[in-house]
Formats: sequence, C-alpha cells, structure tokens
Amino acid sequence: MPRRIPIRIKLAAALAVPILALLAVATLEVAQSWRDDSDLNDQTELARASAGPGGIVTALQNERNYGSVWLLGSEDLLTLPVTSFDQAMTETDAAIDTFRADIEARGGEVAATFGPALEDVEPRIDELRNLVTDYAGPRTQDNQEVSEPFFNGYTEVIDGLLQATSQVPVSIDDPMLRRGVELGEMATLQIENMARLSRVFLLAGVSDGLNDPEEIADAAALLGQVESTNAEVRDLGVGPYAEATDKVFADLDASNAMPLANQFVETGEVDVGAWLPTLSREDDEGFNGYRDRVYAQVDIRADHGPAKAAAAQRRDTAIAIGALALAAIIVGAMIRHGASRRPRRPSRDRRPPATTAKPPHVDGRAGFDGAVRLGSRSTVRS
Repeated sequence: MPRRIPIRIKLAAALAVPILALLAVATLEVAQSWRDDSDLNDQTELARASAGPGGIVTALQNERNYGSVWLLGSEDLLTLPVTSFDQAMTETDAAIDTFRADIEARGGEVAATFGPALEDVEPRIDELRNLVTDYAGPRTQDNQEVSEPFFNGYTEVIDGLLQATSQVPVSIDDPMLRRGVELGEMATLQIENMARLSRVFLLAGVSDGLNDPEEIADAAALLGQVESTNAEVRDLGVGPYAEATDKVFADLDASNAMPLANQFVETGEVDVGAWLPTLSREDDEGFNGYRDRVYAQVDIRADHGPAKAAAAQRRDTAIAIGALALAAIIVGAMIRHGASRRPRRPSRDRRPPATTAKPPHVDGRAGFDGAVRLGSRSTVRS
C-alpha cells in the first residue's frame, strides 16, 4: 500500500510552482531593465549632446551674419549678438572646442553621430574667414561678389551640422525628451531660415526689388518654410516647453517680421529700413533664446529618465530577491521535514505471537495412583 504524502509536503509543492515562476519572470525583468537602462543612458547622452551643434551653429550664424553685413558696410544698421568679427571668431572657436571635448568624453553613439560633421567645420571656415580678414576693398552694398560666396560657404557648413542633428530624434524613445530635441532642432533651423530669407530681402532691397522670378521663388519658398516651422513649433511646444513657446511667439509678434515678409513677397517691394529692425535680437530673444530654454528642459527630462529607470530596476531586483528567499524557505522546510521522519522497517516475521500453554491439571487427591493412570494412558496412545 503506497505511503500517504503529508499535507505539508503537498502545500509546499503547490506553492513552489508559482514562486519559481515568479522568480523566473522577475529575473527576466531585472535583465531587461539593465538592458533598457543602458539604452536609456545612450539616448539621454545623445539628447544632451544635441545641444552642442546648436551652439556651434549659433556661433557660425553670428560669424556669417556679421561678416556678410560688414562686407556690405551695414554692420551698424542692426543689432547682432556680436559686435566685431574677431569676437565672432573667438566665440565660434570656443564652441567648437567645447563640443569636441564633449563628444570625446561621451564617445559611443554621440561621437559616431557628430564627429564626422565636426571634423569638416574648421578646415572650411579657415578659408572663409580669410575673405573678411584679408579684405581691403570698399565695403558697400555693391560688394556682393565677396559677400555672396562668404555667406553661402558658411551656409554649407551649417547645413552639414544640421543634417547630423536631424538624426538624433529618431534614436530617442522617450516622447517628451524626443520632442525637446525636435524643438531645439526646429529653433536652429528657424534661425537659419530667417537669416537666408533676410539675405534675399536685403539683396533685393539694395537693387530694384523682388522682380526676378528666381528671387521671388526663393523668397516665397523660404517664407513658406518659416511659416510651416512656426506652425510645427506651436503644435509641439506644449507641456514643459509651453512657456518658452509662448515667449518666442511674443517676441516674433513684437518684431512684426512675419507681416513684413508676406508684404514683401506679395508686392515685390522691399523696405530695407523697415526690415533691419526685425533682425535685431538680444541673446535671450527670438529663436536663439527659445533654443536655450528648450535645451534646459531637455536636461531636466534627461535627468528624470535615468532616475525613473533606476527606481524600476530596484523594484524588479527586490521582487527577484523576495521570490528567491521565499523559494529557499520552502525548499528548506521540505528538507527539514523529510529528515525528521525516519522510515519504519517492515517486520519480516508474519507469524502470530506465541502464547503460553497451561499445564495439565493434576488432582492432588489422586496421588500416586492417578499419576500412574495418566502415564499409562499416554503410553498406550503412543
């Protein structure tokens, strides 16, 4: 007959199955959280680094814009973030050195994304700078033979950096972090679009207006890009970016730039005197200031992501440790219970236990004769 399994063993076995399953799931979750944490760190590093090209682009734009108006003798007609070409070059060199050190320190995907574009910057701008530093001719509105290649050369360098930055958002999973990188990229692009549109207006203003079909097409296309980017910024600039978005459009409305741009394209008549004040900006105004505020929020979000991931990692690890401890307790109880119960040896002698026979009754009164008769009866039977 099979032995009965104690209820404690049955209960332990029943509990062991779900606990071991929980342990397996928790272990997988911990392993996945470590992988996710590594991916998140790569993404946050890439998001933080995306501000670097923006800083270089800003410096290059300031250098290009100041050099262009200086070659045309118009540097005193508008307010720019820099007051001399030497200052512009110094700030550009500092931005390049800072970003190079940053991508070398971060390495990995950051270096692979931005390294090649950065290596092309210095050789190109060294040649372009000579167009200003070596120039000794007249600085008038007719000096377009020098100012045009100077402006276009910087624009090509800036386009290379913008192309590298455009690869970053698709690599970021966190939606709010990705949105911040996209808004920062849009701000840089908007500064560039406005600079190129201004270039078309200024050249048309010192000639006979926007009457060339190619100039009209260029101006209309650039204005369309500016307006569509404005619409995208309004749509995406919500949540933690809402305050910065409200300010940039308040600055844009105050400058009256958009109504004037539409008027110039529609009529073909460009009023340079009315347009130049719309280009005057302090460092914290317009899309320059907007980009800085957006990247400040990106840094905050980048700090929040790893902290949240670390909390999830601690939770999953605690679950795994708890499941392991509970499983160990159950297994230990099963072992202790088994050791405390020794098996009973089955008896090999299946005969019934011996009984003590009563001796035959002898009547004392029979005496010797009775004993003789008993013995004689026994003898005859044998």
